[in-house]
Amino acid sequence: MKLERYGPPNQRVLIDERVSVGNGHKIGRLRSRHTGAAAYIMSRRAALTLNERVDCWWLPVDHLLFNLNNSPLAELLHPHQMTPAIAHQSTALGGRTDIEEWRVALRRFDWRYVKREVVRAYYELRLLPAQAARWLRQESTLVRVDEPSSEPHSASF
Repeated sequence: MKLERYGPPNQRVLIDERVSVGNGHKIGRLRSRHTGAAAYIMSRRAALTLNERVDCWWLPVDHLLFNLNNSPLAELLHPHQMTPAIAHQSTALGGRTDIEEWRVALRRFDWRYVKREVVRAYYELRLLPAQAARWLRQESTLVRVDEPSSEPHSASF
């Protein structure tokens, strides 16, 4: 279960019907990409699945867990998202990443960059028809992860 918001403030993610868990928070199954892995809870079953499927560990961990577009493990794990998020990953709070130098090298325009961007475009579009169908059938909703719930807060969680 992803507890954080990562990305632009107005970013929306596709989530199935959310269930209230108290204190104005809801949880719903994530149906679109929402990267970032600063705050999440993992079940024992999910940890065992990750341990058994190390062959799939070719992605950064946030994509591995929460990017349904390109992670076969994310599809197996059925990630959920808490709304509103109780954590926010930000470079303003924690400073710059220690892999920035490595990222800059990856952005150099050459044939590897073009190949990577074509593959990325494929993965971004791969699930779009199914995601649009879920939204049109009202099985899922586009939700701002940091948007407060309209439910009153209760004292117990």
